Amino acid sequence: PLSCHAFTRLPVLSKQTRKSLLRHPKIQDAAAALAAAYIQFVYSTTRWQIMGEEVPRALLEDGKPFILCFWHNRLLMMPTAWKRFSTPMHMLISQHRDGQLIAKAVRRHQIGTIAGSGRNPEKAKDKGGL
Repeated sequence: PLSCHAFTRLPVLSKQTRKSLLRHPKIQDAAAALAAAYIQFVYSTTRWQIMGEEVPRALLEDGKPFILCFWHNRLLMMPTAWKRFSTPMHMLISQHRDGQLIAKAVRRHQIGTIAGSGRNPEKAKDKGGL
């Protein structure tokens, strides 16, 4: 029989090995596919209350551009929440490895991405930002 103690004997990957694996394109693609599926699952199985929808809808109807801002903890649900509007959306996402994983996941929900810059202004121009 399998016990909890059996898992303590599993080999642990070093931090460098984990980072190396996460940099592999096929691993990133698989993780992005899982994240996209998770986003759809959560959206489909959760009861949502949409508040303030009339504001972006009015701007869209008037043909006015706008910037939609939201907190990080809302990031994963934005692609599915935006589907109620029939207009393209682009997200500003970090060039960091974590950000690129998120970018790949939201692209699967037809969300365009814009590469953002990091904290270092000297390197910002090399990362897609100014």
